[in-house]
Amino acid sequence: MFNSYDRKVLYEILSMVRTILQTETREMATLQDVMNKIQELDTVEDSVLALVASIAQQLKDAKASNDPAALDAVISSLEAEKQKLADAVAANTPAEA
Repeated sequence: MFNSYDRKVLYEILSMVRTILQTETREMATLQDVMNKIQELDTVEDSVLALVASIAQQLKDAKASNDPAALDAVISSLEAEKQKLADAVAANTPAEA
């Protein structure tokens, strides 16, 4: 049915197809990794935005109540959150070589 030349050509075609499929699988894995990182970043950004909105509301509430202790509590909370954010950014920022 197939002569030796035909078999050789078919073998080369199959080899190329395997290579293409392997490359595609690696590229899909890499693309999925990127998509996962984007989703993580979106979650972090949403969390930071929620934190800022919460602190802004706490400051408005403390100002409206004209309560210095409430204002001090919000400021203390803000300082604690600021340090957590600074630590997280430092931990997740690659060092420059």
